[in-house]
Amino acid sequence: PARIHKRRWSAPCVEVARLDGCVRMAQWVRQRRVHRVIVAVQTRVMEAWDDERGGVLPSLPLISVVPRDLSRIWQVAAVVASPVATLIAVRTAAGSAMSRDAIKLSARQVRSLPLPVVMGGDAKALVKWWWARAVSSGRRAVERT
Repeated sequence: PARIHKRRWSAPCVEVARLDGCVRMAQWVRQRRVHRVIVAVQTRVMEAWDDERGGVLPSLPLISVVPRDLSRIWQVAAVVASPVATLIAVRTAAGSAMSRDAIKLSARQVRSLPLPVVMGGDAKALVKWWWARAVSSGRRAVERT
């Protein structure tokens, strides 16, 4: 559900074909229908998801994040939705959303979120390390049952 112009919608959508008469709006929509991360920015915690098909049009309170390297899109989503990003957002913008206990970040603030330093900059090593721990933890849990 969403509220747009003080009206509640259960599943808001845009009929793209009807935008042909408005060249600027149709162009804006085409430019945004790309694989990217959508970030909800008026929430209690940072929320992000991978819009693989480019099917979601950003409107308030959503921001699009298009990484330069699409192979890293999940890393971008993980950074944005991390507890660290929420902590930074709370310290930066607590109470600035429509609700006093929510955060609201601008696109510039989302862009400035710090990227984590991973094992000397080697993200593959971090994933390998994490996966080894996850698999061995799973094995131990299965062995105990």
